[in-house]
Parts: sequence; C-alpha cells; structure tokens
Amino acid sequence: MGAITDASVISEHLIGRVIIALYMSDRETTKGMTLNGINAWLPSPDIPTAPGESGRHGARERSRVTPHVIAGRAGRAPGPREAGLTSRLIRSRGEGHGRRGNHVADLDNGLRRRRAPSRDLVKRPMLLVALRLAAAAMVLSGCPFFRSATTPMPAVEHSEHGPDKARGLVVFLPGFGDGPDRFTANGFVQRVRGLNQGWDLVAADAHFGYYRSWSIVRRLREDVIEPAKAKGYKEIWLVGISMGGFGAISYAQAYPEEVAGVVIMAAYMGDSDVVGEVVEQGLRQWRPPPDLSAIEDGEERHSYAVWSWLQTYVDGQGDKPKMVVAWGRSDSARRPLGELAKVLPEGQVFTAEGGHKWTTWRGLFATIAPLLLGPRAPGLVQPKRADSLAPGLPHER
Repeated sequence: MGAITDASVISEHLIGRVIIALYMSDRETTKGMTLNGINAWLPSPDIPTAPGESGRHGARERSRVTPHVIAGRAGRAPGPREAGLTSRLIRSRGEGHGRRGNHVADLDNGLRRRRAPSRDLVKRPMLLVALRLAAAAMVLSGCPFFRSATTPMPAVEHSEHGPDKARGLVVFLPGFGDGPDRFTANGFVQRVRGLNQGWDLVAADAHFGYYRSWSIVRRLREDVIEPAKAKGYKEIWLVGISMGGFGAISYAQAYPEEVAGVVIMAAYMGDSDVVGEVVEQGLRQWRPPPDLSAIEDGEERHSYAVWSWLQTYVDGQGDKPKMVVAWGRSDSARRPLGELAKVLPEGQVFTAEGGHKWTTWRGLFATIAPLLLGPRAPGLVQPKRADSLAPGLPHER
C-alpha cells in the first residue's frame, strides 16, 4: 500500500472492525477476530481492562451491546437465531459473574418485550451495501485485512556493514496495518544507526496475512532468520510492536536458540480467554491445560503454548533469549504485559506515558535502544532513569 498515513490506518481499522463483525462467523478461523477481538488486536484507550475482570470482555464492553443488534425484526419476538444469540450471551457472559450475568439476562428480557420500530433496522440494508462497497475498495487497495501471505516474506534491508563486520542483526516486526516503512518513518532505523555500534537491520513485511494463515513463524525463519544466519550473522534480536510482538515471542518460543533477545512493545498477547486466565490467576500460579494437543482452536492452543513458555521465565533467564517488555501506561495491553513483567528483572521492563500509538513507542525505543544495542556488553540492560522502569508495577495495582 506504500506509505500508510495515520488517517488511512484509522479509517481502515474502523471499517474493518465492522466488516469482520458482520461477515465472519466461523469460530475456528475467526476466533479473536470478532468485533471485540479486533479491539484486542488494536487496543483502544476508551475500552480499558480493569483489574479483576475475567473472561473475554469487560463490563464496559458488554454495556456497548445495543438492543437492535440482538433483537429480532420490529414487531415480533426474536426468532431462533436471535434467541440463540442471546442465550449464548447469557451462557458465555453470565456464569460466574454475579450481577453482570443478571444484567445480560435483564437485557434479554427487555428485548423480548421490545416492539417499537427501530430506524437503525431500516438503515441496516443501506449500511450493508456501504460496507460491501468499502470491503471491495479495501481489497483492491491492498488493505491489511485481505493481504495474502506470500513466499518469500518481503523485507526491507538496512545493511551498512555486512555479516562479516556487523555486530549483529536487528529484525523489526510491524503491528497490524503497518508496513516495514513505518520503522524508518518513526526513526527506529535512524536511532540504531546513530549508535554507531555496527548493527545491520531488516524490517520484515510481516502483515496480518501471515498471522491469519499462521505461517508467521515458518516464513520468518525460512525467509529472514535462516538466510541471515547463513550469511554469518550470529547475534539476532527481534523487535516486535503490537501484533508484531506476538510474532516475536512466538518465534522465540519455537526457536529460542536462534535469537539473542526479544523486545516486545505494546504486544498483543494471544487469545483473550487465555490472557484472562493468566491475568486473573497470576503467571506464577497459573497452570495451562495438561494436553494442549487436545485443544481444537488453533489460536487458543498456540496462546497456551506461548504463555507456558513465558512461564519458564519465573525460574530465571537461563539459556532463554533475553526478554524486554515495554508499553504505554494508558495502553489496553498493559495488563498481560504487566503480568509478564513481574517475573522479569527490573532492568528489562519499561513504561512511558501514552497509549497504543507510535509516539509512545518512539519514546520507549529511544530509551531502550542505547541500553540494548549501545557500547556495552551484548544484550546488557542497565537502567538510566528509575522513572523509565516499572518494578512491581505500583501504578497498576
């Protein structure tokens, strides 16, 4: 799509959320990509996750469900499809949540009494036509929702030294809707070059299509990491932002011996049910299912595998890649990242004011880059400022 402006990204995200909510219903292939699932991929500061919430969505998200979406046509009681939806809402959201479950039940009872015509329902056919046209336009324009995973994975190299002279290789993985050019546009490439420490860099075009087909780890290994190692690069760091953070830890979990370290910034951390379990129970006490192979849902199974591997950091670094986490204090991804941070050394956890946006990540990387990639021992993290760290996450308690 070429250079992506903030306005175009925002518009694609908003339209895409609605399109996916209306058109994608197969649980196996689209779990986590429903309307609220996209909010997890693209955290929004107006939907915070409060402490103590469990399950897939918080109370504020449930309150956003509007009656005309669930109710049947005006003038009749909900049919089997609508009744099934409301009953699923009660089962999935109501059990074990006290008054929250009663709130959904009250909503359901109110819907069955609803008889007044709704102008929203009248407008719905026009909305669907508009959405179909928008979807077609996004397909033709190369929107990230519809891009296919290609072989090999495209990447933009920033190699000034070559494998024989370079200290190592830094691999950037972009977030949803972003491309490899964003790391240059936001100064990440220039920041590392300015250290004059001999790092070569590559920004992978690891777009959503590789996650949708779950080929991200294989393509990253065969098209980026293995060719780099074959050229002679020995120390390799992964830097992933948002969705790219999940790609980075997924790769490190699968091939921990191939990377020296991982930096995840505002990372998406997997299936929301799995994340909810970890946050509610705490990473130290949490226990994954004994047989992950029995889990049919691919995203859920992989999320359990990733978090099970992250739990090994409870016992220390060992031979595992160095793990560095960072996020904005207003980012909705802060809860699962904060749980992971509790088992990491203080010097490997960074926070800053701000939300899920590049301005926040630019500031964080400006602090992290000299510590990780500067004139010190490889991978050494030594904090400069106490306020850049998040020991114990006191602001999150």
